Amino acid sequence: MTTPVTALSQTLAKALTGNADEDGSGTVSLGDTLTYTVTVTNTSASGNLTNVVVNDSKITPSTITCATVAPGATCVLTGTYVVTAADVTAGSISNTATSTSPACPAGSTDPACTTTVTTPVTALSQTLAKALTGNADEDGSGTVSLGDTVPEPSSSALPVSALARVWLSAVTGVVTVVVQAGSVLPTGQIALVDVAVLTTLPAVTSAAVTV
Repeated sequence: MTTPVTALSQTLAKALTGNADEDGSGTVSLGDTLTYTVTVTNTSASGNLTNVVVNDSKITPSTITCATVAPGATCVLTGTYVVTAADVTAGSISNTATSTSPACPAGSTDPACTTTVTTPVTALSQTLAKALTGNADEDGSGTVSLGDTVPEPSSSALPVSALARVWLSAVTGVVTVVVQAGSVLPTGQIALVDVAVLTTLPAVTSAAVTV
């Protein structure tokens, strides 16, 4: 007499099920905490899967063992992973989950026993712009002139009238100076006199700088 034996079987599925999105970008990006779920389902017509082990080395926790999984029941591993700079450089996160059980011997390459998920990662980007956005224009001249309070200029050209009083750092290269008076040279430079240095340095009486 021959007694049929039903083979045990399972499926293995992995999915990205959450993103804490710490930077609020709405995408998977640097520093985000991702949640992955790995699920083994007993698809056998009958018979329990015993000692089912689910592993995923990239997430925390990285493993779970289920002593018994009945037909139709599941063994679920849920863990988190934080996106790194290396992931951003690579453009994606690729990691593999595996399972061992009576239906999946160790090292099996059957899709029911191992699965890989790839998650795209968005690189961060930005732009930088600087502009002169204000002039208190204390003398009401409508120009940048003596006594006016303006932001420190960048290395780009900044129109400055004669007798300008502006904040500059080009005279010494490292300190901020106040121009008390000056005149525009044909070269486009400003010849400065009575320059007060706002740090403890030797006195500066005149200079020529390009703004």
